[in-house]
Amino acid sequence: MKVLEALWTYRHSDRTALIGSEGCLSYRELWERSENLAYWIRQKYLGNRAPIVVYGHKSPWMIIAFLACVKSGHAYVPVDISVPANRVETIIRSVHPPVILAAAAFEAPEEYECLYLESEYDRITENGPYVVDKESHVKDNDVFYIIFTSGSTGTPKGVQITYHALNQFVTWALSIGSVSKKIPALSIRLLFLLTCPSWIYICA
Repeated sequence: MKVLEALWTYRHSDRTALIGSEGCLSYRELWERSENLAYWIRQKYLGNRAPIVVYGHKSPWMIIAFLACVKSGHAYVPVDISVPANRVETIIRSVHPPVILAAAAFEAPEEYECLYLESEYDRITENGPYVVDKESHVKDNDVFYIIFTSGSTGTPKGVQITYHALNQFVTWALSIGSVSKKIPALSIRLLFLLTCPSWIYICA
C-alpha cells in the first residue's frame, strides 16, 4: 500500500484526520493545505530537489509540511524543538535545504530561507487552491524522509528512508490484525511514529 495514494482517496472527506494542540484537521483540509504548500515549494524551488528541513513540535502544520515536501518531490528532515540549537544548525548545514519550514518559533542561520507556516501560509497560498501533478511526487526509489542520529558519539548522521521502504513497512504493519477500515488513519499514524514519535494524536 502506498501512503500518498491512500490519503488521496480521502481528499474530499471531512472526517477528522488529526487532533493537535492547535485544533483538529480533516482529511480534506490536510490534503488541500499540503497541496497548496507543495505547489508553492514546486514553483519557488523548481530544479532544486534537496531535502527540506521541517522544524516544530506537536502541530498539524508539521504533517502538512511533511506531505507538502514529498508531493513537491523533496525528502523532508523532521527536527523537533527539543533538539539542541547547535545540533539543529549541524543538521541544516549538512542538508543544505532550499528552505526551512517552521511550525514553531525558530531562528534560522541567516543564509537560509525560513518560512513560518502559521503566519505565512495564507500569504503564499492566497491565489489558491492549487493542484500538484502526481508526477511531481517522490517516486518509489526516491528518499521520502531523513532521520538524523543523536550524534552522541560523534557528528549526527542522516539515515535515508525511501518511499518504497516506507510503503513496504506500512503494508506489513497494516497486515497485522483487522485494520482495513482504518488504513488512512493508520498510514498517517505510522508516518508520524516513524519520524516524530508522540507528536500528535491521530484519529481512527
